[in-house]
Amino acid sequence: MKVTEQPMKENRFYKTERLCSKKDFEQLFTDSNSFFVYPFKVVYRTVDYSDKEYLKVGMSVSKRNFKRAVKRNYIKRRIREGFRLNKQPLKLLLEERRVGLQLMLVYVSKELQEYGVIEPKIRIILEKLAKILSKDAGMATPSAD
Repeated sequence: MKVTEQPMKENRFYKTERLCSKKDFEQLFTDSNSFFVYPFKVVYRTVDYSDKEYLKVGMSVSKRNFKRAVKRNYIKRRIREGFRLNKQPLKLLLEERRVGLQLMLVYVSKELQEYGVIEPKIRIILEKLAKILSKDAGMATPSAD
C-alpha cells in the first residue's frame, strides 16, 4: 500500500513551488528568457539552487481575454494540474544540475481550452525547458523550432 502513496506525494503542488513574491515577479520579467508554445508564453530564469525552493512556478490568465473570474480560475486549475502531473523530470534535472528555475506560464489564447489541449502543451513546455537546461546549465536561449 505504501508503494502507491509515495508517487502521490511527489506529484503534489507545494506552496514552496509557487511564485509568490513581488520581488521574484519583478526579477523574472526584467531579467529572463522566453519562448512561445501556443496557448502559452513561457517566461523563465535560472536562479541559485536552494534545497527547498529550486523550482517556482507562476500562472497568469488575462482579465482582458476572460472577464469572468470563474473562467480564469478554470484555466489556472487546468494549468496547475498539467504542471503537477508532468514536473518530475524537470525537477530531477534541476536537482542533478544544482540550478534553480523560476517559471511563469502566461495563457495567451482568447478561447477557453479543455484539459486535453492544455496538458500536452505543458508537457511540451517542460520538455523544452529540460532540453534548454541540459544544453547549458543556465542561460541558454531557446532556438527557433
